[in-house]
Amino acid sequence: MLLLRRTKKKKFSELYQSSIQPEWKRAYFDYQTIRVVLSTFKVLSQHSIQAEFEFQFEKENKVYLATNTDAALLNSLRTYQHLFWIIFNQQFTKVNRFFEYKLFDLCHKWINIKLNSHMLK
Repeated sequence: MLLLRRTKKKKFSELYQSSIQPEWKRAYFDYQTIRVVLSTFKVLSQHSIQAEFEFQFEKENKVYLATNTDAALLNSLRTYQHLFWIIFNQQFTKVNRFFEYKLFDLCHKWINIKLNSHMLK
């Protein structure tokens, strides 16, 4: 008789870390850093209530933002939002460069194989 053990559901970060290939480790997205920035942004934004409304005045649409947020908190939110996009773009560029290098390396190997096969003929 086969007994199945009930396993605890893994969090995304655990699954992500366990799936990393050692050879490619430096090219993986830095999930932990992004997570810290996003969680800080989430905590800060929970204290902020915003409502955006739009109305037309003299055939011109106006958009207004009403908020209970003070200037310091609003600046912190903007800073973390900006920081997120900087880190995201850096990580995305890192991953892209890694795969560009891999593609270049494979193309180089393919050309060498092709040249060698012509020499054998």
